[in-house]
Amino acid sequence: MPKNEYVFALGNIFYNMKAYDDAIVAFEILTKSTPSYAESYYMLGWCYDCKGDTASALNYFYKCYEYDPKNERNLLGMAVQYKKRGDYIAMKGCMNKALSIKIKEEFYTTRAFAELNLGQYISAIDDCDKAIAISREHPDAFYNQGVALKAMGFYEKAAKDFDQALILDPKSTEARDQRDDCLSLLHQKK
Repeated sequence: MPKNEYVFALGNIFYNMKAYDDAIVAFEILTKSTPSYAESYYMLGWCYDCKGDTASALNYFYKCYEYDPKNERNLLGMAVQYKKRGDYIAMKGCMNKALSIKIKEEFYTTRAFAELNLGQYISAIDDCDKAIAISREHPDAFYNQGVALKAMGFYEKAAKDFDQALILDPKSTEARDQRDDCLSLLHQKK
């Protein structure tokens, strides 16, 4: 195994052990010896994310993007950092780029979350529909669609989406609370 791959594997072992400082050292060695090794920046982004340092995480995801703009997983990492900052426009932009590279239900669902927070409910529903068409096993797609429908006053349809989210993730207190709120609002309408 070449030296870079060995150091990268070691960094991944540390990362999986949650020894983030040790993983950072390994990945930093790679960035110094081979600056174009994009995956090392990607992993540094996740190490700093796990340490709660959003600014450093985003910097490393950007560095990865410089060397590998077609890495859709990296764009998801950037979107996660923007979500933590509350920058939903940038979050949506990252998912637009990711979806131009690869179609995945997770990318549609993540973009839908950004759209919900931007008040773009129709777009959010459309993205959730696309995610559900790819896989009906993604509870977040049903949950996000339910949130959009609820915001638009379609409580019965929203409650059904929250029910589906609960079937896929029975421990989701958020989906349960949202469903119960929709049912209460439906009852008040009558």
